[in-house]
Amino acid sequence: MKLLILIFFLCYTIYVEANDSERYLIGDWSGHNSKINCFARLLNGNIINQPSLVMSIAVLLNGDIVSGYFDSSIQIFNPNDGKILRKLLGHTQSVQTVIVLPQNGYIVSGSNDTTIKIWNPNNGELIRTLKGHTSSVLSIIVLSDGYIASGSADTTILIWNPNDGTISKSFNEHSSHVVKLLELSNGNIASASNDRTIIIWEPKNGTFVRRLIGHIDKVCSVLELSDGYILSGSADNTIRLWHPDNGDEIKRYSIDGCRSPLFKGFRDSILGASINNRISVWNLRIGYQYIRRLFAHEDTVSSLSILPNDNIVSGSADFTIKIWNSTIGTLLRTINGHQSFVRAVKVLTNGYFVSGSGDTTIKMWNPNDGSLIRFFNGHTNWVSSFVELSNKNLVSGSGDRTIKIWNILDGTLIRTLSGHTDFVCSLGILSNDYIVSDSGDAAIKVWNPNDGTLIKTFSEHTNWVSALLVLSNNNIVSGSYDNTIKLWNINSDLSLRTYQGHKGFVSSLAILSNGNLVSGSGDRTIKIWNLETGLVIKSLEGHTNFVRTLAILSNDNIVSGSGDKTIRIQSVDGESLLKTFTNKYNIVSFASFWSKNIVGLSLDGTIIILDPNDGSLLNRYSLTNSLLKSCDIYNQKLIGGSADGTIAIWNVLNGTFIKSFKAHDGPILTLVSLWNDLIACSSTDGIIQIWNSQDGSLVKTLIGHTDLVKSLILLRNGNLISASMDKSIKHWNAKGWYLSQDFKGHEDYIETVELSFDGYNIISGSVDGSIIVWNPATGLTITLRGHTKGISSLIAIPNNLFASGSYDNSINIWNINGSLIKTLYGHTDYISDLTLLSNGNILSTSNDNTIKIWVV
Repeated sequence: MKLLILIFFLCYTIYVEANDSERYLIGDWSGHNSKINCFARLLNGNIINQPSLVMSIAVLLNGDIVSGYFDSSIQIFNPNDGKILRKLLGHTQSVQTVIVLPQNGYIVSGSNDTTIKIWNPNNGELIRTLKGHTSSVLSIIVLSDGYIASGSADTTILIWNPNDGTISKSFNEHSSHVVKLLELSNGNIASASNDRTIIIWEPKNGTFVRRLIGHIDKVCSVLELSDGYILSGSADNTIRLWHPDNGDEIKRYSIDGCRSPLFKGFRDSILGASINNRISVWNLRIGYQYIRRLFAHEDTVSSLSILPNDNIVSGSADFTIKIWNSTIGTLLRTINGHQSFVRAVKVLTNGYFVSGSGDTTIKMWNPNDGSLIRFFNGHTNWVSSFVELSNKNLVSGSGDRTIKIWNILDGTLIRTLSGHTDFVCSLGILSNDYIVSDSGDAAIKVWNPNDGTLIKTFSEHTNWVSALLVLSNNNIVSGSYDNTIKLWNINSDLSLRTYQGHKGFVSSLAILSNGNLVSGSGDRTIKIWNLETGLVIKSLEGHTNFVRTLAILSNDNIVSGSGDKTIRIQSVDGESLLKTFTNKYNIVSFASFWSKNIVGLSLDGTIIILDPNDGSLLNRYSLTNSLLKSCDIYNQKLIGGSADGTIAIWNVLNGTFIKSFKAHDGPILTLVSLWNDLIACSSTDGIIQIWNSQDGSLVKTLIGHTDLVKSLILLRNGNLISASMDKSIKHWNAKGWYLSQDFKGHEDYIETVELSFDGYNIISGSVDGSIIVWNPATGLTITLRGHTKGISSLIAIPNNLFASGSYDNSINIWNINGSLIKTLYGHTDYISDLTLLSNGNILSTSNDNTIKIWVV
């Protein structure tokens, strides 16, 4: 029977209901006359679904479609002509779910016969049968560490090792069928059940995290959006949006009864099928704040290469190639030329670069204008990797298990090397031009490119080898899905050393100029190793999904691409770190920069001035009867706010006390110097007061905030900005001190606010982990996310940059347009405050009891 594939062009309408607070429907398709069970997105971006005979659909790595059927079969077919390529038989009841393992392309299927089966799609071979459930297997997902999670009608969730079929963890908190599983960006698992709830689990130790309660009928689907919010669809005729941290329901959308999994399209649009056999598309950005992706693709960043000018070329599963300025993080060019996943990019010595794709083609591009120079056709499966021979000819590896050598000048095929029994993943070149290859067959092979003969095979890894690196001494480094890295010598049959430390597959390798090894992993970390000792020097965190690819800039900064769709540039050896002092005076926050010295507020209620060269104490300011809680410097005056509501003023040049006056009944928690000798300050009541520091008189009381004011800043036009725990930022006009603008955008209270160096933008940081750049003149905003925890501090830097400190212990350097430039690691506890020294260096203090000075 010919399989009908519908690509949703039937009865097509699009409309937007922006004025309806409950519905944000942007697309509506009808045409099926039976229940819609499943969706999948083709490698060309189209969406497919099949009628009720088909229980599940997935897309193979080469673009073919695999379907699980009610009749217990699994079929693989070509999406272009519908031709059935292979039929897999082995289950005895209907196949409820199929997925494709990203590491090797194997198919994993779950059935009503209670079993899970793993298949090789290339030959139809049944690799393994997993037994453990006592009822239908309804959902299967692959986790970032390579393990498999399954949900069943027996109410349990099981975690499996797919390599040997063993069960590592079991979860049993649901009271009915577990119908849908999802791995969240933080590594936790969300499960949807017929018991009307969603449960969040921590899979490593098997603990229950949170239950989301609100649906009044079975939950059919769960989905994570790009900002971490959770979406669920239910037979109670609603889609609901949940806060990921506290489980609160944020919003609900009315539908006609969600009976299929929700499907995530580009830019957080959502597809869902209802009981009336229609497919709807929802744009949730209208209903809640859309978080801009930083320096990113729309899907996994799969490959990176560096141009001679240090610009970055990236390839992605979104089918595009992008070229970025690595200095300021701006996107220079997007190249759309492939019809599938771009799996490999490499810059050549001729100045061009090549790309390899799941569409089986190789293309050469001019990076200056994005023009296509040449095609290379010959592979029959995805192209995974490239190296360049000394004669400039190109070598490519492929999922078709072959290595091909091409004439770079005309694109003709010179030779094909065959010998691997599974896909070729990565390639390397020895100094004598011998080719090194690794594969899904877990072997590393060395080839003579002149005649194609196989010289040597290394075979100690216990899972497929996914990364290769050839060192300057011709030693070989390999990374594997067995979580290890091995060092090899071409003249030895055994590895020289095994490096262990990653908790997930090793996906990529690179080398620094000092000879240290860099590795990226499915455990979401990047590790730096001493090759001689085998010890980990440093572990870099920040990605929220697996690290797929690495590249090194000329300054030894590490560029990493990830399954979280972002590219990060990170400083490695602390070259940005200029100096570290022990924080022996317990400074918790800084005043605005003054001269070249460090001015900060201590836990003991005094204001400290330190020498930035050695951290020595230059001066200390205090009040006799009260502790100081806030400070600022303006026009050679040091101003302190105290716990008893007093404002004190000193001459910062000679240290003499000038005056003090009573300003609040409660402690002054934040203050700022204004024009004309005015001071703005606030206490715990959320009220802001403007005082004349010359005579101590009250000029104005500003009432508007409903919670404690955390930060005050002076604009260049004399106006005042206030940020509060009531989640709002208020703009006060100095001509009469009236409220001129009220901005709300954060989901939780605002910890800090800063003025951009050019004076045009307001930058705010919240404990919700977001940073918002707001232009008061235009009202335009950009929302940034790059930290994994809340924002504790912000400081503006020249050249349109700013820095953010976080409770995740890191400091990020950003371009004001939203691009993440680099991440500074060094503190071992949260960042308390940041400031800018007069020489342009950044000063940070942390709960780890240190003060650090950084060169940006």
